[in-house]
Amino acid sequence: MMVLALGFLGTVPEMPVAAAQGAQPGTIRVQVANRSPGGPVAGLLVHLRTTIDGRGRVVGQVLSDETGVAQFDRLPLASYQAEVERDGGRYRSAVISLSAATPHQEVSVVVYDASGDPLTIQVERQTLVVAGVEGSAPQAAVIELLTIQNPTDRAYVGDRVADPGVGLPPVYSRTLRIPMPTGSTDFVPRLGLPADEMVPIVGGWASRLPLPPGTTEVSYSYRIGYAFGLLLLDRELPYGARQFNLLVPDVGLEVASPDLAPAGGLDLQGHRYAVYSGANLPPGKRVLVRIAGFDSESRGLAVDPRGARVVAAGVLVAALALLAWRVGQTAPRDPARLATLEDQLIGSLAALDERFARGELGEPQYQEQRARLKRQLVGIMRAQRAESPAEQVS
Repeated sequence: MMVLALGFLGTVPEMPVAAAQGAQPGTIRVQVANRSPGGPVAGLLVHLRTTIDGRGRVVGQVLSDETGVAQFDRLPLASYQAEVERDGGRYRSAVISLSAATPHQEVSVVVYDASGDPLTIQVERQTLVVAGVEGSAPQAAVIELLTIQNPTDRAYVGDRVADPGVGLPPVYSRTLRIPMPTGSTDFVPRLGLPADEMVPIVGGWASRLPLPPGTTEVSYSYRIGYAFGLLLLDRELPYGARQFNLLVPDVGLEVASPDLAPAGGLDLQGHRYAVYSGANLPPGKRVLVRIAGFDSESRGLAVDPRGARVVAAGVLVAALALLAWRVGQTAPRDPARLATLEDQLIGSLAALDERFARGELGEPQYQEQRARLKRQLVGIMRAQRAESPAEQVS
C-alpha cells in the first residue's frame, strides 16, 4: 500500500458508489489522524470524491472507526480524493489513483485542533512582482507570493463574520484575507488557493481553507491600471510581514516608497529585476509605492501573457523562496534557513505534482518545472551537508 500526503478542500454533494462495468473493483483505506495531540480520530465522516466523470462528485461516505480508519470497497479504477470536516476546517488527502497494477491503496488525511485567532498566523515573507504590461491596455501584470507561518499546533480556521454587501452568508469561513489594491482587476488565485474555495470580501478576497501548523505558501495574480506612465501601488498588509519584497523590471524605472529600500537586483525567469525590501512591517501596515516611467513601448515592458503565467507557475515559488538568500537578513549558510528552504521546495514539488494530477499542467511543462525544482532542492541539500559538522571533519 502507498501512503500519500494531505491537503485541503471543501465538501461536495454525496453520490452513490458504483463499480465500473467490467472493471476490477478496488479498495481505498483512509487513515484519519489528528496532528495536534496526535493519534487517530474516530467518528469523523469521511467523503470519497472521484473525478471519473470530470465533475469531482462524492461517491461515498464512511465514518472513521476507533483507529481512525475508513475503508471504501468495490471502487472503479479511477482517481479519488478523501475529504473530512472537523471543527470548521475541511481537510483532504492527496489525489490517489486506482489502476489494474495498484487496485488497493492507502491514503492519509491529517486534521488538527482548530483556532479562530488571526494572531495565530504570521506572514514570514510577501513578494510582489510587477511582471510587465500585457496587451494594449494600460495595465501592469502583478504576481504576489506569501510565505505564511503558523507556529502553533492548531489549524487556523478563520472566522464566519459576514462581509456586508458581498451577498454571502456568514456560514462560510474566512481564513486568509487578501485585500486588493485600488484599481486592480482580474484577480486569479494560484498556488494553494483553489478557485472554488475563494469568497469575495469587502475590498478583496478570502480563502475558506484552514491554515495548518507550519509553512504554507500561496500565490495569486492580478492586473492594475496606470496612467501617464505612473503606477501607484497601495498594499494593505492585514497580517503584517517580517519581510516585504518588491520586484520591478530593471529597465530604468523610477521607484519611490517610504516603506521600502533598494536591495540590489535579481535574475528571474530570464529577466532582470530591481529589488526593494522592507522588514518587520506591523499588521495593518499600508505599503505605498510610486513607479514612474511605466511605458511599455519605450521601456521594453511588454510581456507575452503566457510568459506572465509561467512566472506565476509553481517553479516561481522556489525561485522566490530563494530570494531570501539575496535580499534577506539571514545569512545563506544559516542551517535554520536552509531547513526552511528545503521544506518550501518539498512543498512546492508536492503542489506541482497535485496540479499535474488534476490536469492543470501538460506533461512537458510539468517535467520542466519539476526538474528545475529538483535541481534547486539538490543545491539546498548540498549546502546543508557542507554545514554539517560531520561533513566538515577532515
